[in-house]
Amino acid sequence: KNMMYGRDVFTVLNETDLATAQYDEINADLPPLELPSIVSFPHTAKDVVELVKFANKHELPVSVKNSGHSYSGQSSVGNSLLLNMRSYPEYSKKNLFECKDVSEDSHAAGACKLATARGKGAVVRVGGGEGNDNLYRNVGSWNYKLPRDQKYDPFAGAEGMIGAGGGWLLGGGLGMGQERSWGVGVDQVLELEMVLPDGRHVRFGPTEWAEKEGFLYPQTTKVEGLCNANVNHHESLWQWESCEDEPVWEDLWFAVRGGGGGTFGVLLSTYYQLHDLEPYYTIKKNSTAFDALTAICEDTEVDCGSLEDSEKSMWADFLIDYLW
Repeated sequence: KNMMYGRDVFTVLNETDLATAQYDEINADLPPLELPSIVSFPHTAKDVVELVKFANKHELPVSVKNSGHSYSGQSSVGNSLLLNMRSYPEYSKKNLFECKDVSEDSHAAGACKLATARGKGAVVRVGGGEGNDNLYRNVGSWNYKLPRDQKYDPFAGAEGMIGAGGGWLLGGGLGMGQERSWGVGVDQVLELEMVLPDGRHVRFGPTEWAEKEGFLYPQTTKVEGLCNANVNHHESLWQWESCEDEPVWEDLWFAVRGGGGGTFGVLLSTYYQLHDLEPYYTIKKNSTAFDALTAICEDTEVDCGSLEDSEKSMWADFLIDYLW
């Protein structure tokens, strides 16, 4: 945003000792505070539906916050009704499913069908208020609390507080380096559950797909969705059925996965595919040993430059010998 109010805000910051300055002295030269009018912490889908309807009735913009790491400030819109999702259920703690054990009437059946087509053996449901740390810890707990024939690894962000169930996904989702093997965050998504701007509670995802040469996963050819006809605080009472006035599911599926946090609705949960857990190794040089070696070299007549070049290439030679 353009922060030109009186003097440039950067001038204020550069010329002011913020440790001792009084707020009233610099307030006129700072941009206005982008604070919401109302903040709510929804616990259920019904909470979210009622809040969105309330905002529509009173012509309030809606902003959604998972962790608040939005570069553009979308998670704290001025004079909005802010939905802070951190109190929403932590689904990943109890909703990891191995697809070989999932029945046709399971809530995870659709997600597992797509995961199986992608060669993945398990899925996890992630709540709209969960951070990456929640997801990593809960999948790790599942892996090791009982003897398992197979363990799994989620693809999520590198910082624990970033919203695995919110803005991280909605902004595209970069991870910790596995993108070349697994794709980015939006490539992990199997199904989405949202409250739309008109207050409808929906779930949707691909129902048909086709293999395409050169692509990591089958390409979606059809997306379908359902509306909840009985929005209740208790999920067991939800009734999923065809929508009377259906959204264009394909467009919504395309837009939500990367179009920005809180832009097309309030994300309540996401089914992610899980990958087989495989061990990996990190090789680092011992900088203390290298410093000691350099100090010894400088006390002798040895060509220290050549020694340094050898040290830099040594780890690569070792890695090549180790792998091949």
